Amino acid sequence: MVTIQANPALQQTLALANEYLRAGDAGAADAVLGPLLERPGDDPRLLHVSGLVRMHQQRFEDAARLFEKARAADPREAVLAFSHGSSQ
Repeated sequence: MVTIQANPALQQTLALANEYLRAGDAGAADAVLGPLLERPGDDPRLLHVSGLVRMHQQRFEDAARLFEKARAADPREAVLAFSHGSSQ
């Protein structure tokens, strides 16, 4: 299980990606998250939002993989289990 660290820059990026998703612009959300996904690490918040982006893009297999990694990083978080189940 990953310990979630306070990271204001990550929080800001996730908030921006969520705003893009609510506006219906999954491409823009994907673009702001892309550089963070290239870095090593398994932050479940990043993996979850990235999975949501893939769901909006109808890339369900990619979403399922991201949700699976998020669940492995934080197995007690119910929303991750729900999202993972929804992607399959």
